[in-house]
Amino acid sequence: MSKPLSLYQETLLLAIRDDKGTFSSGYFLYAIAGTIISELLLLQRIVAGSDKYQIVGVVDRSTTGDEILDEALSLIYASSKPRKMQHWVVKIANLPKLKHRIAQQLCDLGILRHDEKTVLWIFSQQRYPEIDGTYEDNIRRRMADVMFNEDAKPDDRTAVLIAVASHAGLLKANFSPEELRQYKKRIQQLSQGEILATKATLSAIKAMQAAVAIAVT
Repeated sequence: MSKPLSLYQETLLLAIRDDKGTFSSGYFLYAIAGTIISELLLLQRIVAGSDKYQIVGVVDRSTTGDEILDEALSLIYASSKPRKMQHWVVKIANLPKLKHRIAQQLCDLGILRHDEKTVLWIFSQQRYPEIDGTYEDNIRRRMADVMFNEDAKPDDRTAVLIAVASHAGLLKANFSPEELRQYKKRIQQLSQGEILATKATLSAIKAMQAAVAIAVT
């Protein structure tokens, strides 16, 4: 395998129905936005306040080497005033054709395939069936190794990924109900940042919570 996928690419893979190539719930875009913010936090390009407002500020505007992350970073930097985390979740979730741009990245990597289907002879539906399942298998395995092993210590990125999957309702689509019930308490601890407590990870997990708070309202 080549270079690791970004958090937002991994989240999109978890959100796509493998056989049909269609996206799951409409609000997963807010979770995607949360992972973009999380990535910028983990890369130390931005910081977020620890109070309930979570005001976001740019501390390093150098390129990340990722087009979508750089676009989000530029948006935050260009803001006329500091804004709350929830503002940026909404703003980034509404970037033009965001899910299709990410899906196309995964097509370019040979993970997905782009199909276009006409529905009722009028509407065009973009679909992205999976053609290389090894990436998603590795994502699930990495998550399972942490969620279903009481002694495992997650790295930052895996902790954030578990948090976003938990808050966005993606765990039940990717893991068995029995395992999720058995390790419910540990998964809750991971999704709240109680097991791994680095400042950037906690901020990233709060970004997830902000994303879901917007989605459900």
